[in-house]
Amino acid sequence: MGELEDLDVADETWGPKALVMKENIEHHIEEEEGEMFPKARQIFDRQELGDLGSRRAARKDAAQRELGVPASR
Repeated sequence: MGELEDLDVADETWGPKALVMKENIEHHIEEEEGEMFPKARQIFDRQELGDLGSRRAARKDAAQRELGVPASR
């Protein structure tokens, strides 16, 4: 993201770099949903999973505010 922030959107490398970042994010999400989340369900109880979910949501909201993106609710 830092590289994209430093580039002008009109720069010819901005689009390809944004696409690579998008693909990396999508891969990361698939990895979490396919591998990490099922393991977490085996390790943590319902309360712990709820706490982790709440912390994740708070961090997501904070990151969106920092980027100027409206929170999704």
